[in-house]
Amino acid sequence: MKLVLILAVVSLASAHSEIVEEIEELLIEELQDLGVWTNPTHYGNPSGGCMDDEIEGGIKGMKGKGCFPDCTKKDCPTDYPSGDTAPGECAVQGPDSKKYCILQCKGANKGKCPTGAKCVDVMTAGVCLYDTNDGFLGDETVELDYVLIPDNVRTAFDEFKVQFERAYTGAEHEHRLRVFHDNILLIQDFYKSGPHTFTLGIGPFTDLTNEEFAAKYTGGVSEKKEQLNVVELDTSNLLAGKDWRDDGAVTPVKNQAQCGSCWAFSAVAAMEGAYFQKNSQLKSFSE
Repeated sequence: MKLVLILAVVSLASAHSEIVEEIEELLIEELQDLGVWTNPTHYGNPSGGCMDDEIEGGIKGMKGKGCFPDCTKKDCPTDYPSGDTAPGECAVQGPDSKKYCILQCKGANKGKCPTGAKCVDVMTAGVCLYDTNDGFLGDETVELDYVLIPDNVRTAFDEFKVQFERAYTGAEHEHRLRVFHDNILLIQDFYKSGPHTFTLGIGPFTDLTNEEFAAKYTGGVSEKKEQLNVVELDTSNLLAGKDWRDDGAVTPVKNQAQCGSCWAFSAVAAMEGAYFQKNSQLKSFSE
């Protein structure tokens, strides 16, 4: 009786999101009491209901359903259902462009599916899915796209790890591989969009998201202060522009890492340029 009343109120309160959220919590508690909502972990059978950070859905071209955790800005959860040894991998994308985790049972990173799930082949990999008859939301499910990482990208990632001395394992390896793949796609789209005044390529940051790079390598800029005793110089007799790279007077871009002394790198670069102008020889000085 209580369950019926809750469902009726949800229907009447659908226009008031704050009320619906409270009622949804009560509904979930009631379903758990009735033994309908049974999933204690992520990646569970959708017939037992998916967790708040998961969506119930299927994968295009594949038979079956699952609960897929959101991994757009975080790692895949590591609380697995009973019987599972298949690792979580951020490998599917929804119509909202968000990314979601699957349990991969075949391919580069594989394992055994949880109790009640089957390993369904997709290209060169496999995904753990439950029978299509299972499902808590009925027909209200999302169809996801499986994003396959090409072999040449995996090879490039292996070379990247060697060059930049990365050592990833397990879920962290798969997450970094996905980030690396996303950045490769960004580089490809960049060159497809036409000529540019700069180049993009694989570097020491290709395994980082934009958010991770910003958090780790930017910041520390002090508040702008008013400048005093500023002297305006006459620049009327100067060229409109000069690219000293054309004369071979600029050293390659340097990585200051966590040094936090950009002023030192700027000063040294100026000294390198001055030395070149006097001696017609380019040298890379130490910061």
